[in-house]
Amino acid sequence: YTIGDVSRLFRVNISHIRFWTNEFGLKVRTTRKGERLYPPEIIQELRMIYHLVKERGFTLNGAKTKLRENKKAELEAVSLKQSLQSLRNQLLEIRNQLA
Repeated sequence: YTIGDVSRLFRVNISHIRFWTNEFGLKVRTTRKGERLYPPEIIQELRMIYHLVKERGFTLNGAKTKLRENKKAELEAVSLKQSLQSLRNQLLEIRNQLA
């Protein structure tokens, strides 16, 4: 995914993605033109960073510490949240069809 795709996915500016990539030391591929390409595993890490910083209100240093301490637990929390949101959207769609 390009940096533009990722920024739209999280609904943040491209500068946020670029900053988080540098700040958290995420290794992304670049094209010959210098464009950053984000594989799914890096997007998952960005999703955890987004969750900690934007949704839970952690500072960058706090998010780094939390990820160092228990990255697996944070990944599970983010995955659970996504599953619940998906289920909620499906239920809302069913409710709208019945109305």
